[in-house]
Amino acid sequence: MRMRAPRFLGLVLLSPLTALSAPAETPNPAPEESRDEGAETPQGSNAESAAKPEAELAPRASLEEELGALLQPGGLTSKRVAERTVDTSARVEAKRRAEASAAASASQVAQRFFPRLELSARYTRLSEVTMPAFGTSEGVSQVFVQGESSTATPVGPSDQLMKVTPPPFAFPVLLNNFELKATLSVPLSDYLLRMSTAIGAANEALYGAEWNRKAEALLVQTDAKIAYYEWVKALGARYIAQKSVSQVQAALRDVQQSFEIGTASKADVLRTEAQYNQAKLLLSRAERGVHVATEAIRTLQHDPPGAQYSVGENILEDVIVDAPATLEAAYQEAREKRLELRALKAVERSYRKQAEAARKDNYPRLDAVGNAIYANPNQRIIPNLGTWDGTWDASLVLSWTPTAIPGVQSGARALDAKAAEYAAQRQAMEDGLRMEVAQALSALEEAQSAVITAREVLRASEEGERVSRELFRVGRATALELSDAQTNLTRARLELFFSHVEVRIARERLMHALGRDVTE
Repeated sequence: MRMRAPRFLGLVLLSPLTALSAPAETPNPAPEESRDEGAETPQGSNAESAAKPEAELAPRASLEEELGALLQPGGLTSKRVAERTVDTSARVEAKRRAEASAAASASQVAQRFFPRLELSARYTRLSEVTMPAFGTSEGVSQVFVQGESSTATPVGPSDQLMKVTPPPFAFPVLLNNFELKATLSVPLSDYLLRMSTAIGAANEALYGAEWNRKAEALLVQTDAKIAYYEWVKALGARYIAQKSVSQVQAALRDVQQSFEIGTASKADVLRTEAQYNQAKLLLSRAERGVHVATEAIRTLQHDPPGAQYSVGENILEDVIVDAPATLEAAYQEAREKRLELRALKAVERSYRKQAEAARKDNYPRLDAVGNAIYANPNQRIIPNLGTWDGTWDASLVLSWTPTAIPGVQSGARALDAKAAEYAAQRQAMEDGLRMEVAQALSALEEAQSAVITAREVLRASEEGERVSRELFRVGRATALELSDAQTNLTRARLELFFSHVEVRIARERLMHALGRDVTE
């Protein structure tokens, strides 16, 4: 009797999986099912078909029915994973801190142009000094008129003269000095030349930090959704791998029975055993993939170790994506919406404005300065006998530092260079964005085509499996041929499932590439 080896090797597609959930136990070979002794062998059938249990010939469930076991109400969805990941992401938190820093810097720049009020209190202890005395011991000769009248009259010959010597005079020495002072400075020239430019530069930097934070959140969100779909892919692969192991196990049991009655060779048994071992190996790989993918979901959401999840999103539902008609249209849409480009443009403008503001430091400064002083002694009052006195003054100060011009020019050139650096980064990102959009469009088209092809292959495999089952019933097909058809059907279902997952992954990547995931 001619026998054909099952094409189970196609399940090697399971090997690169990287997804995760609670591991399932690898099924062990089940004991040989009992046979109904009273069952009649169909006319023309061979002993191998007679040994096939009727349960093996029950109508097969559809892919939706088989994978429906993975779908649980209230289970995990891509949206929920993305929201949880963004809320707990350290990457987003770092960008949020950078935005807060930029906001503080913008506030600091604005406060530089407020009128500056400086208050000070000062105590000074002076050393003792000897002040010179005014006047001499000889005195100063002065002439007074002595007479009955108090009105000064010219000195006559009959008037009496007296020489008077005044006492010497010296200013008091006050060793303890106290001063309370308030100084108000108003940068008049800054209001005209620097303020609008400097504040504009700070605001542009703040916009850049804000868009960077939003762009990072969108990237984290996309990565989380893709990780979710990879996890679902791993779960589906493990489920179908388990089914495949069961099928090959049944085929091995039937081949062993056929070998015992002499309708199969030892080579057929060894080949089927090898296929069974390979199926278990692929299932083991799928288990490891599920473990890794589940750990990734836990890490992204910062859930505690051992947290388990169930699938809450129907992967087999068709996805409709409104993709741009042409690559150029997609590229232009991405250029308008991607927040990373906005952030780079804002930072570039910020550095250019900073350079413009720096060059204005070459100009003279005009400041209005006022002082209010309450001191003991107040230096403006002479002589001072140790009393508290208040005075004030107001000034217009025009200042210019020509020697600072070379340093100012160097600083401005450095800021221009930083602006040019960000301009180059923006150009490089635009070039990369065109490739990203092209790859995302191509991946979506390929995934959508794969779904159509997988459906056609699945229909053919279902028909082939149905025919093999009917032939097996009437004894015109062997158990290995039926197992071969069932393996082809399992592989076709796996391909269709993978294709649906890849469409969702391609959709998320395209939406991010186009900037359609931006919500403002």
